[in-house]
Amino acid sequence: MKIYLLSQDVVNDYDTYDSAIVIAENEDEARKIHPNKLVTHVINDQWMGTCSDGEEYKNEPSDWVEYSDIDKISVKYIGEASKEQQKGLVLASFNAG
Repeated sequence: MKIYLLSQDVVNDYDTYDSAIVIAENEDEARKIHPNKLVTHVINDQWMGTCSDGEEYKNEPSDWVEYSDIDKISVKYIGEASKEQQKGLVLASFNAG
């Protein structure tokens, strides 16, 4: 697994994420990790969430790049993750307003 820095300047108003550190197998997988923990996965090219009862719902937050624009997310390789680290979000930078 690898550690990546994600950054974006498409959505850059108050209450938005500008960057995140994630662990993923590759750059494509890293782009599919949303910095908002309420977005849990992707189905049919849409950000999705999961309710506490396990039900899935479409999640279109305005705090990060729309899924159709994930190619606009900059991905920079930082290093190798240790065996103890799991795939997913490590840290996110949120600009509260």
